[in-house]
Amino acid sequence: MLRIGIECESIEDLQTWGVGRILKSLLKKIAENRDDLREKYRFILYFKSHVPDFDFLKDPIFEKHLLTSWILPRSFSFYYYLRLPWQLWRDKPDLIYLPNYMLPFFVTSRSLVVLTEDVYYEINRGSLPWRYKLAYRIFSGHAARAATRILAISESSK
Repeated sequence: MLRIGIECESIEDLQTWGVGRILKSLLKKIAENRDDLREKYRFILYFKSHVPDFDFLKDPIFEKHLLTSWILPRSFSFYYYLRLPWQLWRDKPDLIYLPNYMLPFFVTSRSLVVLTEDVYYEINRGSLPWRYKLAYRIFSGHAARAATRILAISESSK
């Protein structure tokens, strides 16, 4: 059985945009009555703050992990760059899908990363604070170099 990890922080809010909407649609399709998927695949979903109460997430094909701590901060940076790689190292999925255009260091699984044109814009021209631009530059650049596969949604992303 192939174990596929999926980073799901982008669907935790009630309203999802962009990548979160695409990820939500993907998970709904997986959860539809597909016995052929259940025999071959196991999906491990990783959440930062809480597991949303969506009906499709109750499907037994999904194994859910909430990567929060009582002691340590609940920041995205802690979750994405430290807690997630640690949990991936422990779970050892065959493949990890990261829809948020960044690949944390120390991820040893095969990886599929989505790269979008907005990250390039934000790094070079956007109005985000300098620390976010730096993080985008480091981790999206690392994703472009180290990911097993890259999914580009448009020609400009490519």
